[in-house]
Amino acid sequence: MNEWRHQMLPDKPEVINKPSKEKMPLRAKMTGAAVFTVLILAAAAANAVAYIMYGPTGK
Repeated sequence: MNEWRHQMLPDKPEVINKPSKEKMPLRAKMTGAAVFTVLILAAAAANAVAYIMYGPTGK
């Protein structure tokens, strides 16, 4: 764990100092992950509603 932490710490200043052009893909990735998470949550909510309305057997 300590080795991983030492490897990660030197990378943080580089990420901060990167040009804005290189920050956009990261922001796009995070937005994509957020949309993906929202889709999963929406699907789970729809599944729960269907389960409540139609019951476990799906009648």
